[in-house]
Amino acid sequence: MLIYIEPKSSFLPLHSDTIFGSVIYAVSQIYPEELEPLIAEFKDENSDPPFIISSAFPYIQGREKKIKLFPRIIEEPVKADPEKVKAFKKVEFIEESIFLKWSSGDLNEKKIIDNLDEYYLHGNMLFVDKPDVDFNRGQILVPKNSINRLNNASESIFYAPGDNYDNMGLFFLIKIINQKYKEHVKAAIRFLCDRGFGRDISTGSGHFKFEIEDIEIEEAEGQRFVILSRYIPRNEELEYLSKNSWFEIGSKRGRSSRGEIRKQIRFFNEGSTFKSLNKKFHGKVIESGHCALEYGLAYTFNMK
Repeated sequence: MLIYIEPKSSFLPLHSDTIFGSVIYAVSQIYPEELEPLIAEFKDENSDPPFIISSAFPYIQGREKKIKLFPRIIEEPVKADPEKVKAFKKVEFIEESIFLKWSSGDLNEKKIIDNLDEYYLHGNMLFVDKPDVDFNRGQILVPKNSINRLNNASESIFYAPGDNYDNMGLFFLIKIINQKYKEHVKAAIRFLCDRGFGRDISTGSGHFKFEIEDIEIEEAEGQRFVILSRYIPRNEELEYLSKNSWFEIGSKRGRSSRGEIRKQIRFFNEGSTFKSLNKKFHGKVIESGHCALEYGLAYTFNMK
């Protein structure tokens, strides 16, 4: 299942954990009696998860089609022209056709860098050719009001970054494992369309239109995989993944609406690559605080 989001206000980046938390909240509002069984299925490491979610990535709304971009694949650094290597390091997202050729083994980082002049580089996005429309993702500063959590008094105004989109949007993938929850997920997206994504919905951020396509992106057989989500490995996976892997590590420490500081969570970032463990699913969800569940299941994509 592929979900396109057309932002109608400023938007914060959407990682898999944020999308998961929003979907679970929506389910709790629409199907409250099914929330606990759903969470129990996610927490049970001996059974398949109900569904897995990728992070959201940009797309360009071209004149004839949407041009999807995926995370730059992280692999062993290569030796090449230093200036081209420096330029390529700025790339965060690559056009779908580049991603598919790279993951299928028909392309690799060195071939891209050596022929970088033949591609179109726009900011942190790499394309085969220049898209047929003008587009932009511009960062703005959104004013916010700081509240004292002890007395609920307003203390100060500060500014936080947000993104505005012009002829662009975001998309993410959901792979439904337990078909029982397919309509639940679709209903959750419709609910979130009215409510908004992310933390700042009360200030008008995070609102969108959406389009759902019941398709999956075709992938080749492979001995490795690249992740399209944040990934918190299980203990037995971590020991194995420390070898033959190329990755970036991120971390977060959240705070609840009541001011509770949650424990710090570390994860592998999108685009990290690993040798296949010959498993259907990787990662886990963990408790990060009181009634707080942190999503870390890997949305994997095969690589040769």
